Amino acid sequence: MSGAPGGASLLADALAKGMRTTTEDGTIRLVARDAGVTDIGSLERDEQIGEVDIGINSLPHLRWVTAFPKMTALAAFACNLESCAGVENARALERLSLQSNRIGSASPVARLRSLRHLRLDDNAITDIAPLASLANLRRLDVSGNGLTTLRGLRLPRLETLRAARNRLSALGDACGCAALEELDLSSNPLTTLAGIRGCRSLESLSLSDCGLVDGTLESLGRLPALTELLLADNSLTSAALPRVTKASTRLVVLDLSNNSLEEDEEAAAADAEAEAAAAGARVDAAAARAAARSGPAASLLPALAPLSLLAELAWREQ
Repeated sequence: MSGAPGGASLLADALAKGMRTTTEDGTIRLVARDAGVTDIGSLERDEQIGEVDIGINSLPHLRWVTAFPKMTALAAFACNLESCAGVENARALERLSLQSNRIGSASPVARLRSLRHLRLDDNAITDIAPLASLANLRRLDVSGNGLTTLRGLRLPRLETLRAARNRLSALGDACGCAALEELDLSSNPLTTLAGIRGCRSLESLSLSDCGLVDGTLESLGRLPALTELLLADNSLTSAALPRVTKASTRLVVLDLSNNSLEEDEEAAAADAEAEAAAAGARVDAAAARAAARSGPAASLLPALAPLSLLAELAWREQ
């Protein structure tokens, strides 16, 4: 291994000194997190390395991944990366964590056909269409980027999609992800929910802080598998409750905290109870009123079977 040029701390040295453990499949896991790395150095080819965690460093590139041809997991989060070019050569990767960098393009990742879990949250990505080639992907997090559309994202095995904190106004092609069970679109300026209709396997849906009004929910449709619906921090009134309760008869958690529901909490809870009963479920009105008085923390309470309405009603104390 070469010495560090100009006093730079080398990745090669950090990995040599880092923690080494043997995984269940007999490969080696290397951890050199927060080691002050600023350059790469000379890495020897090692087919025993299965996992590498080098998060919280400062890496100039990812072209060094060719040294570990059998690597199935790479964590290079918060590494000041502006590009993920080079990672496409790590063809055995199944798990890749590149969150909290400054990456502008996801294109290099598109060649990693074995990927199952991918984190690209908190980067500068504006287009995820290239990821449509990742047919084996199960979990994808692209939250905190600059996405305006999910167009082109049709992943038949995707189960979890997190796309919070972007600039999405519509869902786009995510309805083409037939196996999707968890969808987080919170903190996006959504104007329609029409694309969600096709997500028939969806169990958890987060639409908190999306600027939703009553009319927006008309495009929601029925989601037969849905058990958790998070609608906190929007501009919904009690007029939206019929649409909400008709979305699914299997709801266990419904969070309506920080909305503009009726000032009369008794009336709002009664309306919700009636609508839920018509849909085959039941709202615990007492629990709804208790949740209303508990403030924003109500959204963290465990669900009350079969359905708990967690709502912070906009009522004024007399």
